[in-house]
Amino acid sequence: MAFIPKTLLRRLYVKGSLKRISEEEFEFKLRNLLATGTIVSPLKPSLDGLTIDSSNIELVLGDTRINANEISPENPLKFKLGTTVTIRVKKTGGLKEGRHNLAIVAKTREYGTIKFDIEEIV
Repeated sequence: MAFIPKTLLRRLYVKGSLKRISEEEFEFKLRNLLATGTIVSPLKPSLDGLTIDSSNIELVLGDTRINANEISPENPLKFKLGTTVTIRVKKTGGLKEGRHNLAIVAKTREYGTIKFDIEEIV
């Protein structure tokens, strides 16, 4: 598996995209500016150190909506170069104003497990 530095992986995150949608929901965006990859298990994001259950995560690619739990080696998600995906997180108690640490872990076919984190102010 290829090693990808966190500094490079952080470029996937769309700066300023972390925002509150409702009392119980927030979202953020990832834009693939690196290389096409195949996600083979549910994304595992955490916010401020608290892991988010994948059943509460929906990925939106254009008109397609996918629950994170649907992603598996048998049903992978192709994250093509140039693609933007919106990650909507539900039933979490929402997103308060202030500084947040968002960490993302994803397992890919091509690169193994990738991990990175960002800080964002909402």
